[in-house]
Amino acid sequence: MKKYFILLITFLVLSAGIKTYAQSEKSNQRITVEIDYGKEKETKTQTINVSGNITALEALQYAAEVHTHPAGNYVFVDAIDGVEGVRGKKGWYYEVNGKSADKLAIRKQLTAGDHVTWIYKKDVCSKKADKKDRCDSE
Repeated sequence: MKKYFILLITFLVLSAGIKTYAQSEKSNQRITVEIDYGKEKETKTQTINVSGNITALEALQYAAEVHTHPAGNYVFVDAIDGVEGVRGKKGWYYEVNGKSADKLAIRKQLTAGDHVTWIYKKDVCSKKADKKDRCDSE
């Protein structure tokens, strides 16, 4: 009987250790943030370790100095590391894993292993926002 009791205790202790390890791996997720400044600066890539849920905008804020402003239901990225968007000309947009954003960066939840690329390029969103059309990427 003692033998089974010891075996049961050993099994429970090992199970708890495996569960704790799995939880710690999940809570320490790595996300890569790439910033393409266009011709303004060299591209910057940084891998960040985060715990829990994080949005595309929060990941950017871990990797760079970011200035934003709200406009109605939107939050626009005005500048990253001093490179400012010029309304109607150039602005900041992002992709996740090589695909265009389907949500505002403040709402786009990332998962472990995601690669977020912020790109300084032609502003196609300001006019849509002015007309109150849907413009989901920043």
